[in-house]
Amino acid sequence: MNGVFEVLQSLVRGESVSDSYAEVVEILTSLRDGRNEIAVQFAGDNHYYPSLVTAVSPHHRIMTIKDSIPAAPSALVKDNPVTIKAQKQGRELIFESRFIEPLVADVSLGYQVTIPERLGTSKPRQAFRVLLDEIRNRVRITLQGPELQEIDGTVRDISRLGIGMKTESELPRFLSQYFLGGSQTVGCQIDLDREKSISCMMEIRNVHAVASDRHATLIGGRILDLTQKDSNLLANFVSSLKREQLRAYA
Repeated sequence: MNGVFEVLQSLVRGESVSDSYAEVVEILTSLRDGRNEIAVQFAGDNHYYPSLVTAVSPHHRIMTIKDSIPAAPSALVKDNPVTIKAQKQGRELIFESRFIEPLVADVSLGYQVTIPERLGTSKPRQAFRVLLDEIRNRVRITLQGPELQEIDGTVRDISRLGIGMKTESELPRFLSQYFLGGSQTVGCQIDLDREKSISCMMEIRNVHAVASDRHATLIGGRILDLTQKDSNLLANFVSSLKREQLRAYA
């Protein structure tokens, strides 16, 4: 998770880090830590090659990838466009990068490409989400559908604009519209701590089963219709989490 905390440290130092760039770093760091396969395409070559993200340097805006030697070595020239695709929790992620140079003289060991400023996806988050520890930072969330059906869960990541949650409840019928390709907006209550909670609407943008746990489901979406008071509570909560994580990983 070093990439994420490097971004957080930049925010504390007052450096300019956009929400979109912070999201890119968060996702690349997750892909690196999970050793999730990515697909890499070089301009001038129509094929995608399997690879892995092996290093992420947010400060220098460089990442290292490996095992994607294109059929035409002529593609390995400085500033040649590189398209990287990945899947994460049901989202198709696209990174438009540029080739910099091989990591070392032997290109089979990998090479360096730029970290793009923003993510290419049909479902962008548009804000940097802070990851929550499910034990130390346990935050409960309840979604309520149109027929007062409820889903209880635990918040996994949160920003001032969006949220990701995990539930082991049986998914009710009101989520069926999402699976049919339609939009779905539901009521939402988030218990930030024992004394503070916020009420809002949530536009569901992602529903993803957990492969390792057949009873668990991940749900993600945008936070809508916050009052100014609740918006301030949420912003302060996210800021306090960032400071707490910086102290923990200093």
